[in-house]
Amino acid sequence: MPAKKTKAISNKAKAGTPTPLLAILLAAVVVLSAITVASIVLVKKYRTGAETVQVDKISALQSQIRQLFFDYNIPNDMFSMTETWDRATNDNVSMMYVAVPDNLTESLRSSAIKLFEHNKLPMLYSPSKMHLITTDADKRFELIINELNPKPEGDETPRSQNPYIQTPPAVQTPSVSNVNPTPPAKGVGQIALIIDDAGANLTLADRITKQSIPITMSVLPFLAYSKQTAELARSRGKTVFLHFPMEPKGYPATDPGEGAVFVSMPEIMIVETAKRNIENIGGVIDGVNNHMGSAATSDNNVMRGVIEAIRPFTSRFVDSNTSAQSVAYNVCKQAGFVCGINKKFLDNSNDHNYIRERLYEAARASSKGGIIIIGHLRKDTIEVLEETVPELQRLGYTFVSVTALTQ
Repeated sequence: MPAKKTKAISNKAKAGTPTPLLAILLAAVVVLSAITVASIVLVKKYRTGAETVQVDKISALQSQIRQLFFDYNIPNDMFSMTETWDRATNDNVSMMYVAVPDNLTESLRSSAIKLFEHNKLPMLYSPSKMHLITTDADKRFELIINELNPKPEGDETPRSQNPYIQTPPAVQTPSVSNVNPTPPAKGVGQIALIIDDAGANLTLADRITKQSIPITMSVLPFLAYSKQTAELARSRGKTVFLHFPMEPKGYPATDPGEGAVFVSMPEIMIVETAKRNIENIGGVIDGVNNHMGSAATSDNNVMRGVIEAIRPFTSRFVDSNTSAQSVAYNVCKQAGFVCGINKKFLDNSNDHNYIRERLYEAARASSKGGIIIIGHLRKDTIEVLEETVPELQRLGYTFVSVTALTQ
């Protein structure tokens, strides 16, 4: 009896014991699972740690800059913060904008640079240090410092930096004459009209885009109604350009404004600047022309950088022709773009007779193959256009989109 019991127990134990091969396989599965879990935990911990360090650095910098604004008595309504995602670089981007009186800009810039250095963050900036950028891993922070009411000096119309000023200033010159100018003779010619400095006044934009003629609205970025103006113009079948701010020869006394390209900018900053400008006015454009830019458009390297930066968005560029030394058109053609040149500014004066005479001159010149002209989004300019365009049409002249006169 005892012997049989022992044998039964032995057989039962043998039946419940896995074979050596099965045991090895089970052990391998357990080990592999443990390694996988450990790897996931370690990788997650490493990545989370790296991201936490970077976010903490940028967050600390932003907090310090906000404290800096407080120390400089800059009110909350004079700075703003935006968050976006850069699809091209896959970066999370934070942008902080501040507008300060010109007597504070140098001191504020110097203090901001010290904060970047204190946090041991790499930094890029424009020659004036108005635009500070730090980028690392998949994070980017940009600080843009604007001047309020820059002094209007130099050979180009300055752009106001005060976001609450609704109308860009005009260049004031004496009235040319109290006598109405003589209209051109009947003729056949094409006139392409670009309206610069759009984006600051939605009422004027609404008024001019109601005109039946083709008009190119060239929109400055980062104004109060930049995106709305571009959308309004497009909804009414008008051509939409980015009015790209560029460094003038009179800089820094004459400031081209936010979103400007400067002659000492590295290529990476030109690309980023172009992308931000275009996204700010809605992301869809028919072309580009320069705002100011007598220094930038005279520099081959800068203009090559600009043309390549806008290539993903458009293949059309018009040289506003603010400098006799401009190389913009030649660089444009070399890049294989569709190009054009402005031949006449209509409104260097707000005097109605002055503007009307420039329109008559443009009509006479248009018979030689068409002409591209530039006016600005101003009440006086619009009033003269409303009166004079129908007159020129009756005389046989045709207004066309600038796309028809670029090649």
